[in-house]
Amino acid sequence: MKRKKAIISISIVAVVSLIIGFVVLTIINSKDCSQFVIDTYELHSGIDIPKVKYINCYYDERKEIRISIYQLAVIGIMKVHR
Repeated sequence: MKRKKAIISISIVAVVSLIIGFVVLTIINSKDCSQFVIDTYELHSGIDIPKVKYINCYYDERKEIRISIYQLAVIGIMKVHR
């Protein structure tokens, strides 16, 4: 019985690890504009991109580069009282 539980546990861990690995590799290797644009930039640059209001993305297949323009969402505006 213990062996059966161990095999089931190892199988579950292996399947979950494969799924997580697939998702991470998909995000890292995403080159076109169809998915994971911000996540890919954040992973490669190490910069946290704040909430965005609008994204314009262009992928040049010949040069294999992606260019994106972001309009950041304004979260709050500080007022200075004099």
